[in-house]
Formats: sequence, C-alpha cells, structure tokens
Amino acid sequence: MRNWAIGFLVAALLAILSPQVEAQKKYEEIKPVSAGGNAILFIKNKKITYFGFDKTNPLGIKVKGPRILKILTRLDFTAKMGTREGYTIILFEKKKKIKTFYKKSKRSKQAAYPGIKGVIPGQKGVLKFKVPAGIHEYELWLANTNAPGARARLFVRSPRKKIKRVSMSPREYVSAVRLFVKEKGYDYYMVTSGKPIKLEVEGTARLKIFSRLNYDHKMRGKQVYTIQVREGKREVKRVKFRTTKSQKVVYDKESPLIVSVADKFFLKVPEGKHLFEFRLIGGKSAVLKFLIPEKNLLKRR
Repeated sequence: MRNWAIGFLVAALLAILSPQVEAQKKYEEIKPVSAGGNAILFIKNKKITYFGFDKTNPLGIKVKGPRILKILTRLDFTAKMGTREGYTIILFEKKKKIKTFYKKSKRSKQAAYPGIKGVIPGQKGVLKFKVPAGIHEYELWLANTNAPGARARLFVRSPRKKIKRVSMSPREYVSAVRLFVKEKGYDYYMVTSGKPIKLEVEGTARLKIFSRLNYDHKMRGKQVYTIQVREGKREVKRVKFRTTKSQKVVYDKESPLIVSVADKFFLKVPEGKHLFEFRLIGGKSAVLKFLIPEKNLLKRR
C-alpha cells in the first residue's frame, strides 16, 4: 500500500512538472541590455525578476535571429489609478518603429512588488514578435497610458520548422470538388449530414484538416456547424465552428453553393492503421481537405 502511494505521488508530481519543463525547453529567458531598474515580483510563493521601462526610459533588447521574441509585460498601477488601464508598447530598431502593440490591463490580485511602495502590478500580458535573421538591437517604449511605467521579462526560441504536407484522398466521400483561390486550384471532398467521409491513414501522424461549410441561397450571415471524427463506435474528436461566406474562394464549375471561409483543425493519429469517419453536424454539406506530413508517406514506401 505504501509503495502504491509513493508511486502515485511521483506520477502526480511528474504530471504537474512536465508542462513546466516543456515550456522551459521551448523558450529561453534573456536579460535586457538596458532597463529602468528591476523589481522582484512575488506571486504564488515565487520570486520573479521584472525589468522596468517607461515613456522616457526604454528597455534595451539585443537578440540574434531568426527567433521568436516573447515579452511578458506588467503595467505599474498606482492607488490613484482605476482598476483597468490601456497602454501601448512600441518596438523600435535604430529609431525606426517596427511594431506597435495595444494592450489592456487590470490590477493583479495575486502579484505584488514588496520592495516598491505604492506600485501594484498589473496582470500579465503576452507579446510575440518574429525576429528576422541577423543581430538586432531593439528598444521597447511605453506610451498612451496614465501608468508611471511597466515591467517586462524576455524570452526567445527558435522558429518552428515548416512541415511539408501533401494532400490525402479519402476512401469514401460524396464527391470530389475543386475550389479556386486566385486562379489556383485545391481539391476538397464533400461530406453531407447523411453521408460521412471515410479516411484511412497510418500513424503515428498529425493530420491538418481544412473545412468549409457550403452555403445555399437561403443561408445568411454567420452559421454554426460541427465536424465529428469517429473510429468505429468511438468519438475521437469533435470541433465546432462559427463561420461566414468566403469572398475569394469559388467552385471550379458553376454551382448554386458558396463555400465558407476555411476553418482548420488537427487530428493526432496514433501508431497503426486507422479508419476514421468525418461526420457533419449542422448544415447540409461541407467540403474537407486532408493534409499529412510528407515524411509519413515516405516512411511507407
């Protein structure tokens, strides 16, 4: 009994800690090259260093790209301010405005700066920026706010590698259609409320699926529909979309139907062969496009 309890405790701790470990691997914290001082923030029994900047003292950042720069910001609230406040953060490089972020914040009920009198941290905001190749020196400025200043933490990670994907043809479907976007054609497969699409795929893989609802002449405005994925009697996934008509995509042949803008979802395929059914709930018909990483097809050859 004791061994079981210890095992359960270890498993629970691993479950709690694993997302944090994963997050640390994705992003690496960096320090600014210059700042308007720093402050220790206390939250949930943790001490975290934030670096200050304001309307006259920018936060200096040096980073080598290509990288994704993530900035965690907290606005400084004072007793005279309200509980909510808007603010603007502007990113400059060599005195040229590169990016402007518009944010809203409210006072944090959990965080505090014990070493700073009269300043209450705002809730955490998240900004992301793609840093191009080369070495870049940025300045982060605060603007358009009644707050005396703000504080930030900086993180970087490598950009994700683009996965090359190729189209898949289902085993069963109502009909194959071709849609055109700016004179370029794409193959889709139709599903109706009464007849699902059946797709055979071998895992492990991560499918990328585009879905477009068909509008008839009676349908107006935003429409809600659901794509349900089943394997045998088991529901594997269910995704609900709220969509509207596309103004750019048309059928290759004259049709009374108009497709919606593209909705997107992913499906994780475990190891082995699988036969999935894609069912439409809500709406009369829709068209789907299936993409699989090219490496999955190469492995099967």
